[in-house]
Amino acid sequence: MRPCIKTSTSRRREVVGLIGKLLFEAVQIPGPSGHEGRVAAWMEDKLRPHVDEVWRDRAGNVIGKREGKNSQKSLMLAAHMDEVSLVVKSVSDVVRFEVVGWIDPRTLLGSPVLVLARDGDIPGVIRSTSAHLAEAGGEVELWVDTGSRTSDVGIGDPIVFATNPRWLSPDERILASHAIDDRIGLCVLVEVAKKLTEQPECDIYYVATVQEEVGGYGAVFAAGEIKPTWAIAIDTAFASDPALPENPPLDSGPVVRRFVMSQPKGPLYPPSILFSSALLGDTMVESARKQGLPVNEDINCRTFTDACRIFDAHPDIACLPFLIPRRYSHSPYEVVDVRNADITAQIVIGALPFIFAS
Repeated sequence: MRPCIKTSTSRRREVVGLIGKLLFEAVQIPGPSGHEGRVAAWMEDKLRPHVDEVWRDRAGNVIGKREGKNSQKSLMLAAHMDEVSLVVKSVSDVVRFEVVGWIDPRTLLGSPVLVLARDGDIPGVIRSTSAHLAEAGGEVELWVDTGSRTSDVGIGDPIVFATNPRWLSPDERILASHAIDDRIGLCVLVEVAKKLTEQPECDIYYVATVQEEVGGYGAVFAAGEIKPTWAIAIDTAFASDPALPENPPLDSGPVVRRFVMSQPKGPLYPPSILFSSALLGDTMVESARKQGLPVNEDINCRTFTDACRIFDAHPDIACLPFLIPRRYSHSPYEVVDVRNADITAQIVIGALPFIFAS
């Protein structure tokens, strides 16, 4: 298979513009862990024109299959639909909550949110007692104020950030929004599926997974059902900022993660280890080199991805995290360079003939 990839400047701007619009749309769809249904419906609609069949499995994952010439081997491209969120713990004059997934509590105060109540979405804002009245140096208690609609909120209702996405560059290249992790990965899946107009050598499964932020359970289930030869998780990685200059710059291309050892400090995330497939990693780097595209390599001992959880459960599957740099993870405003989504898709497509021939 020799995919045709147009790399002219005008074509690149057109593609980036389309992916940017797709991402701008995707981040505004609520999809907390365990409640990904709206994102799943969106993803089914986007994948359907470019695959042979689309379905939801029993875990809620969306799977689009492109049949290959040889079905003895298969590739699973995964990106997760869920976003970090909150959940209603109690309701009185205000709504008290717990966190679902890891969220820096410093980012919560003042954040607009949306309560996904049983009878409709309810806007609210995370607040605390006015600083004029709070005890100096005391612990800050946070809650959600939903105004006159508090009585419509129920225990267990999920809560998501409701910040408005905004472009931080006039050319609509740098996007700030919640849920960039991992809606940008979903956009890469759609872009790869759209560009692969010829039948691939092996089966390809485009898998939009559930519950990555709370342990990667959707990816583990899907991998067990599909039993792919190779699995690549398209997700996000830490980009450099003033406090972490050693991380890849925002505009430096995707990251091949060579090794992961997640050592959580608390019980929220499971410990995880991943020895990434050298074949997959080397193939991505070589694909980038041949196309003159930027790419990074790293290891990480702080987080995990769907690839890590698949490897934990199915060590016979060759796995790789392939990640897009973004700043301010798990916050009301993450920041990403949309060009990296197009670059990631091109690198993946360029690598496919070599993966399938292995």
